[in-house]
Amino acid sequence: MDKLQTYSELENVVLNAVKNSGFFTQVDSHLELDGIVIDIVGTQRQSDGKSVMWAFDVVGRMLSDTDYVTMTGAMKSHLLVRYPDIRVVLIMAGEVTDRALEIANNLGINIIRVGELQTKLTELLTGSLPISYSYSEPKGVTLRDTLSKIPLGTAGWFQYQKLCSNIFEYLFCPPLELPLFENPDANRRNRRDMIFPNNAEEGFWFNLRNTYDAHYIVVDAKNYARPLQKKPVLEIAHYLKPFGCGMFGILCSRKGPGPATIYAIQQEWISGRKMILALSDEDLTQMLELKISQGPAEEWLRNKISQFRMSF
Repeated sequence: MDKLQTYSELENVVLNAVKNSGFFTQVDSHLELDGIVIDIVGTQRQSDGKSVMWAFDVVGRMLSDTDYVTMTGAMKSHLLVRYPDIRVVLIMAGEVTDRALEIANNLGINIIRVGELQTKLTELLTGSLPISYSYSEPKGVTLRDTLSKIPLGTAGWFQYQKLCSNIFEYLFCPPLELPLFENPDANRRNRRDMIFPNNAEEGFWFNLRNTYDAHYIVVDAKNYARPLQKKPVLEIAHYLKPFGCGMFGILCSRKGPGPATIYAIQQEWISGRKMILALSDEDLTQMLELKISQGPAEEWLRNKISQFRMSF
């Protein structure tokens, strides 16, 4: 293996090993699956008669292997929607960091070093090597797909509220603490759907607490069939107090903010320094996609705040 000089030579070695393993009824190279080109795809017939698809991605260069594993995780999450039984294997040319192995395990990706190809491949396919693959979809994928299925309006109100809570827990807990639900203020008015205590000691949420007194993250979920109007902005603004939860809140709605909402949010910032973000299904989906691919979902919120502040 040490004499391999090019990526194509390495890929041919892996391709021959897969073909000659005797475990596959069909082996293809450079096969396109749902818009993604996979280096090597093998179809394995199991004892129960079911077929399992194995996707082998050959890594012939030592870029940041943690980044490569993360990118492969995004690929796998995409493919799992259409191929729920697919198993992904990375064939790495060099050494692999502990962090890369940890990420791979969390994503359900198997890693084999080229020097161990023959033995580890056999162990993996016979089941003597533990398979990292999980038969359930990643939680982020399930949340993303569920969002699109909830009906708009009164019929799906509770489902949407609960889903938003689950999404924010998945995306941001920790460092945020688990939410408190339907907490009224001292006057038993202004009930809010979710409140996430924010005791982060660094990073985005720490900076948010220092900048906007965001000791608690107030989140409201509105399952409206139309774009958000002015009233929910005023309602959440009443709940934002520097001596209470703080001055930062999030409004989630299916269609996002309408013109009146945007104006109301601007006025709350100008007059009271209350920072309110209005998120749509598209925003939630984008944050879930970032999390699924091991990216920082907080960056989406950071960009929303930056765009708002720079719009004045």
